[in-house]
Amino acid sequence: MEKPIFTFGRIRQLRFAFCICFLLWFLAYICSDDYATFFSRESGVNLFPFYAETQPVLNDPCSSRYIYIHDIPTRFNSEILTDCRNLLESADSDMCRAVLNMGLGPHVTRSRGDGAFLESNSWFVTHPHLLEVIFHNRMKQYKCLTNDSSLASAIYVPFYAGLDLGRYLWGFNAIRQLRFAFCICFLLWFLSYICSDDYATFFPHESGFNLFPFYAETQPVLINDPCSSRYIYIHDIPTRFNSEILTDCRNLLESADSDMCRAVLNMGLGPHVTRSRGDGAFLESNSWFVTHPHLLEVIFHNRMKQYKCLTNDSSLASAIYVPFYAGLDLGRYLWGFNASTRDSGTIDLFKWLLEEPEWERMKGRDHFFIAGRTTWDFRSLTNTDRNWGNKLMYLPQAKNVTILSLESSHWIKRDFAIPYPTNFHPSNDDQVIEWQNKMRKQKRKYLFSFAGAPGPKQRDSIRGEIISQCLEAGEKCKWLDCKSSSSGNCDDPSKVVKMFRSSTFCLQPRRDTPTRRSTFDSILAGCIPVFFDMHSAYAQYAWHLPKEYAKYSVLIPESDVKRARADIEKTLSAILEEAVVKMREEVIRLIPNIMYANPSSSSSKLESFEDAVDLAIKGVLERVEKLVEEMKEK
Repeated sequence: MEKPIFTFGRIRQLRFAFCICFLLWFLAYICSDDYATFFSRESGVNLFPFYAETQPVLNDPCSSRYIYIHDIPTRFNSEILTDCRNLLESADSDMCRAVLNMGLGPHVTRSRGDGAFLESNSWFVTHPHLLEVIFHNRMKQYKCLTNDSSLASAIYVPFYAGLDLGRYLWGFNAIRQLRFAFCICFLLWFLSYICSDDYATFFPHESGFNLFPFYAETQPVLINDPCSSRYIYIHDIPTRFNSEILTDCRNLLESADSDMCRAVLNMGLGPHVTRSRGDGAFLESNSWFVTHPHLLEVIFHNRMKQYKCLTNDSSLASAIYVPFYAGLDLGRYLWGFNASTRDSGTIDLFKWLLEEPEWERMKGRDHFFIAGRTTWDFRSLTNTDRNWGNKLMYLPQAKNVTILSLESSHWIKRDFAIPYPTNFHPSNDDQVIEWQNKMRKQKRKYLFSFAGAPGPKQRDSIRGEIISQCLEAGEKCKWLDCKSSSSGNCDDPSKVVKMFRSSTFCLQPRRDTPTRRSTFDSILAGCIPVFFDMHSAYAQYAWHLPKEYAKYSVLIPESDVKRARADIEKTLSAILEEAVVKMREEVIRLIPNIMYANPSSSSSKLESFEDAVDLAIKGVLERVEKLVEEMKEK
């Protein structure tokens, strides 16, 4: 019998040898002339410039306390959480629930607490092996973070070493080699970084000083303050209105097909799209996720935590964000519950808000929150149990609040539509530009396509006619049937994007309501949307889509399709190629407007683009400013 190449003793020798090699290299480096940059030759007193003794302190509360968080590849941290079921080889550990609430785990319920816990929602069922996740998320709140590593006194590397190891402790024949290989990969990445020219950023410059510490309220507002009129205060509402809702993730939706415990991973983005599932449609940048549209509230909340002009002083704020998960709260009670249960969360929230001093200032006119469903789910007119949804939009207390939803009403101007989340969540500008360029070069073999089911059994539905015309068009049209949820056709991002990126036009008929997530999937793929109803986009997304809708889309009146007066193939074929090229370029230009950037990246952020959250915040601030002017006039 052959001896294994790697024995336990040999691996220990290899590890020891590797450490010796690393230490010898490091000693050789610091003794070389190149390492002289680590020491100051100008002064024999200040040997280490990162102590900043030679620079003015100006009462900076973060002096000598700045920390830089390394933006390491996601395979070393967040991707490890994606396969949450395999984090531990134990049938007794539900690690998908353990990773909830940023690693704290689910809240301790009152029935479970048995009187032993406080009523402060500060108790969780926390797994000890989630320490790395908890520490990482707490580090994101550290008051003296900096995005400039040259200012940092310490550098935090958010590697989930224990969770990575835990996946492979049992049942792997070559486990020692596997564990060792992963550590080698990480160390090689780290060494390649510190050996590069950019490693100079690891050592602070003597003149470095960060004028803007992480929390803006630690310093007076400057004359040229870039956050003037843009400060936002995040209300610290009780956790039963947001994070506790996620704790019971299995009941977030009444659908056996939706694994909502996986959907809440990665701060609401869902699990990463795997390479095998991607089918060549996606980049290798880890910017693609299986995102559920009803997680908009969670995504927006986590993006708001990255907003550059946050303040902990509400008196400085131009707007106040209320991180209430209105849609997720309602989604638990849409079926099988009475009206009072569906309304209870919303009513309790406003009872709490009305007692806060921030409300009294403008009676809620500067408050806003997200309702991650269509507006019609929040417009129950009576207390009848048979009515759909709750009465959030009709509460007297809510009349002044700005509400952002997936679809707004046509007549009440206090709710505003923002895009459905797609599956693309980039962390930096390069990922956006790379995807846009890929869509510009994409060959499109279909004239038009449609992703959807035949539709509801409604007399005015045109979906059946659209499918018929698509089938009659032969190879010019592609139909992705979404009728059977078991097929997973339309739940698989790779199938949807693969079809849309191969199409010139993408049909967007209404279903139960005028808007569709598919509209934003098509824009993301550089496919020109074709609408049949003005309210599907033109009367909805004023902050995110151009007013001149003919620049990026085609409108075929629904009535013409019903009466067989419109031949979709002939209508689209008649559009000149020059016009098609211009429309496609406009669609590709709109991609940043309708995407939600990855909120989990601590240092790598969009610099040249504004995403859907940025544009929504702009819209809210402009609206609040108008309301303030109206109050002054009265």
